[in-house]
Amino acid sequence: MRVNVKASNKKVNVKTGFVGVSGGSGYIYTDDAIWFDSVSGEAGTTEPIGTAQHPSNNLADVRTMLAARKLTKIQLPISSSGLNTATLDADMPFKAWIGQGK
Repeated sequence: MRVNVKASNKKVNVKTGFVGVSGGSGYIYTDDAIWFDSVSGEAGTTEPIGTAQHPSNNLADVRTMLAARKLTKIQLPISSSGLNTATLDADMPFKAWIGQGK
């Protein structure tokens, strides 16, 4: 489900995102993406892993979550160590990679 926010008479800064619902809880997938951090991410595919607050640490899990959550973007944030790298270990056609830098 997509969530859109509109405000009248006030300026609102909201990032749009995909809301995944699991077990009655909602998780926000900022920029409609699975988040990947090779250094400080977590293994697994259970929500909230894959969100900005709990990025994944391996591409096998990222591919599984992309398919299950019907998303096509991978967000690569700046890691706490500054080195967030991804070595493709399988074909990942039609995926958008979004990197962040200084």
